[in-house]
Amino acid sequence: MYPNPFLSPNLMSNSFYSPSPNSGYLKALTADYKAPLSPILLTALKNRQVAPEHDPCSSDIFSLGVTLLATCTNQSFEGYYNWQKLSFDYAKKGQDLLRMSKIGYSHQLVELINMMIEETETRRINLQQIQEVLDEVDR
Repeated sequence: MYPNPFLSPNLMSNSFYSPSPNSGYLKALTADYKAPLSPILLTALKNRQVAPEHDPCSSDIFSLGVTLLATCTNQSFEGYYNWQKLSFDYAKKGQDLLRMSKIGYSHQLVELINMMIEETETRRINLQQIQEVLDEVDR
């Protein structure tokens, strides 16, 4: 997560993110495709919005958090979603984070994942904050 301006895009910049026809959201909108979507994108999907208003970086952080949680608990990300209602199961998230704590995952990792899967975009951790948490763990 230490971007080199000469070799790679600046991941800390929101300008790095742009809508892609290969995005999980657009695939879910146009086909029977399941992707780890943020709550705002789930709502947009319910409403069949082609271009939802959201913070793409924040949505990606949510998706990454769900992917990390699923990986740490040896489950599919799909189990955290009610696909008929297009909603996320926060109770299951809480149970699995607690289980992660009990089986020996670090408090820092559990808390980081929890902050990444925050329901509200404005309360969700951002890339700079993630970097600060990772820097703190490195010390």
